[in-house]
Amino acid sequence: MNPRLIMLLVMLSSAVLGIVGGIPMMLRKIPPNGFIGIRTPTTFSDPDIWYKTNAYAGRYMVWSNSVLVALIIAAYFLHSVSDIAYCIVMTVGLVLMVVVLCVISVLYPRSIGR
Repeated sequence: MNPRLIMLLVMLSSAVLGIVGGIPMMLRKIPPNGFIGIRTPTTFSDPDIWYKTNAYAGRYMVWSNSVLVALIIAAYFLHSVSDIAYCIVMTVGLVLMVVVLCVISVLYPRSIGR
C-alpha cells in the first residue's frame, strides 16, 4: 500500500477522533472526571472552571481538527510533494496542534480561576 495513502488514513482518523472528542467537551457534557477532559488541579478545584476550560479546549479541538482534515486532504492531492515530505509535514502539524492544546490546558484555567 502507498505510504501516502496510509498516512492519509492515519491522519484523517486522528483528526476525526479529535473532532468527535471535542464536541462533548465544547457542549459542556463531560462532568469532572479522571479520564476525559482537561484534568489539572485548577480545573478540579471548581466545576465552573472545569466546564469553561473544557468548552474552550473543545472548541479549539473541533476547529483545529477541522482545519487539519482540509489540509490533509488538500496536501494528499499535491503530487509535487514527496511521500516523505507529506508524512513529515502532516506529523509536525498534528504535534503542533497537540502542543498548543497542552499550553491551553495549563494557561486558560489559570486565567479564569483568578
